[in-house]
Amino acid sequence: MGHNEFKTKFLSYLDQFENLKDKHDKFKFTLNKVIKEELPSRDSSRILCQCDLVNAKRVRLNIKVGNIFYNGVKNDNYFEKAIMKCFPQYAQGWESFLTVSVLIPDWRNGWKSISKDGIVSDWIDDFFYNSTIYIQRSYQLNLIASIALVYGIPCDFRGSRGRWVKLNNFPKKESDIDIIPKGKKGKEVAEFLKTINALDPHVNRTIFYYIKSLELFETGYYEEVVTNLDNLVAIIDHFIKKRFNNTCLDRENGRNQMVKELGLSKKTRDELEQLYLLRNGYASHPADYCWWDFYETFEEDVKKFFLTIKRTLISFYNYEKANRVVESHPDIWSEWFENNAEMLYDVIYHKNLKVFGVYRDKK
Repeated sequence: MGHNEFKTKFLSYLDQFENLKDKHDKFKFTLNKVIKEELPSRDSSRILCQCDLVNAKRVRLNIKVGNIFYNGVKNDNYFEKAIMKCFPQYAQGWESFLTVSVLIPDWRNGWKSISKDGIVSDWIDDFFYNSTIYIQRSYQLNLIASIALVYGIPCDFRGSRGRWVKLNNFPKKESDIDIIPKGKKGKEVAEFLKTINALDPHVNRTIFYYIKSLELFETGYYEEVVTNLDNLVAIIDHFIKKRFNNTCLDRENGRNQMVKELGLSKKTRDELEQLYLLRNGYASHPADYCWWDFYETFEEDVKKFFLTIKRTLISFYNYEKANRVVESHPDIWSEWFENNAEMLYDVIYHKNLKVFGVYRDKK
């Protein structure tokens, strides 16, 4: 996942566009400059991002784990002062605001002069803006997933207004002071926050489908719930296959490998298979029978699937932590980028965008 592979992919992608082919050398020179000079120069600063969580009114927490904090940062002088200075309206009466704040690398802007060629600068700006958004949302998803697993509530950062501010002269090592709630659920959320790592795209995607499943369940779209839950299992399955470099393994053997690696029980294995068969019979294809009775017939099964998926997710998140590839809380973001640049490229400029006729073409 190194930066050399990233440069090769990025330059190959840009070469597809007629108006960019003659700028290949300029892009190559600028990317080298970014990696070797510009990113290290930004390691001493951070962006503090804060946004309101949607559908979080039933959650009452004052928590901080690592660089993620929710509804206040009392007792942590550095972050409390930063919040009060940057967002004074949110430093008064934390109970009135349901906010999540995260610290992310200082990559969001300031790229317009990275090259004398404005088009080159625009593309670099676009890539690092979207990289920053991915990192920001990943940290927010860590909290959203933790709340969902403990409270069963699908919170969302979309639809709320974000606030950003740059923090200069940031400590080389981020604050180690964690704020853990006293209640049982608060402690459970904190433990999940220490484990879940949505910077890994597989983890990130499982959270998306889990939250979507909870939202669909609340509105009665049970067939779509089944589809999203099975998508989630397929992502975990692919993570395990990729780890063992056998992504071509057939579904049956791949599923057995996943169950073994995660330490899942035979009961869980059987329930995951039932989920897969139900998706094929009713959600992936038009149903041949009893399509009008899906809700009444399978309501209890769908509820059971949520318990099965919760067990599977917890096992998966612990497994990812024990076999971590993407560092979750780096102190030096320029080094993190060198190790994960290709991964960022893949989630921003995926090769299949061409198949669907979608291009991030900037003219």
